[in-house]
Amino acid sequence: MDDQHIDKDEYLKAFESYVLLVSRISSTKRHGTYRKNINMIGFQKTRTHLETLLEGNLTEKEQGIINALINMLKEMLNLQDQLSNLMKRFNDFIQSKRT
Repeated sequence: MDDQHIDKDEYLKAFESYVLLVSRISSTKRHGTYRKNINMIGFQKTRTHLETLLEGNLTEKEQGIINALINMLKEMLNLQDQLSNLMKRFNDFIQSKRT
């Protein structure tokens, strides 16, 4: 089909898709950047402190609880790193489309 013969319905559908795309890009950039920049130092220090506690005289049950907490903190920090990497790739992609 020739570009000069696009009917109004096709044009409106394409425009609606474009508006949705721009909205999602903006939302991803705003919310993703906010979440990527969350300060994780408190989580890192808590993990380090819990690891230090494991060196003490603890019961097996206490060690199990602390190990579970450490594993959860490691997973949270890992997910934060993944989000940072994903947002970098997203921003690189958006930048490549602008040039």
